[in-house]
Amino acid sequence: MNFNTLKITMGSNEIIALGEHITFNNVKLDNNEGYVKDGIIIDRRGEYVYLKFSDGVRLKWSTDSLSVFITVEVQYIGKVSGLCGDYNEKKGDDFK
Repeated sequence: MNFNTLKITMGSNEIIALGEHITFNNVKLDNNEGYVKDGIIIDRRGEYVYLKFSDGVRLKWSTDSLSVFITVEVQYIGKVSGLCGDYNEKKGDDFK
């Protein structure tokens, strides 16, 4: 895998994206193809790919620059931490 590769593992599902090339559980999707099954949606819109899991985790990434945006539903307050701070409604630890 090179530095332009995005790898997402959620439960038993694995998504690997290299630019517009996406592999879902070792099956390569056509470059214009999305995916809808078992609570997982992969939708392509222009230069962005949108990934939504039924548990409220959503990702959006750019196929040309690999900018990644992650959002989660409110049930994850106090359960998620990361590079831009913890999701705990305390502004003091954002961007720590």
